[in-house]
Amino acid sequence: MAPRCPVLPQAPLICNDDSCGTQSRAELDATSGVRYSVRIGTYAQSQAGSGNLTIAAVSGGGTGDNCPTAFAAVVDTPNAFSLSTATSELPANLPIGCGDGRIYNDVWYSMTPNRAGPYRVSTCGQSAVDTVSAVYQGPI
Repeated sequence: MAPRCPVLPQAPLICNDDSCGTQSRAELDATSGVRYSVRIGTYAQSQAGSGNLTIAAVSGGGTGDNCPTAFAAVVDTPNAFSLSTATSELPANLPIGCGDGRIYNDVWYSMTPNRAGPYRVSTCGQSAVDTVSAVYQGPI
């Protein structure tokens, strides 16, 4: 079954731009068994590059280029991404609530935590690209 995407322009549950240099890290208080969609992209439309996204439980797929073809994220393992050939989900200026309100050249991941609690979505130290990340609750 293909992942179902958030109804856009739904605002994300969390969003981050530049929490660690020009890379992003955000924490989500996840609910067990609920699917979340993670969007990673660039701050500037002209940027491209690659890196890793880590989704990790915090103590105490598809092609990924658009939401319906999201990669299945593996928790506690680096998830490689490339924004070099990624396109921008339209509209690029969705109300993300961080940075200047835009994400370009994005890829999507889908995750369903197996336990409730905080999870960290991060590209910190794992990419040379100026990333922006947003997490949406889905399916809607």
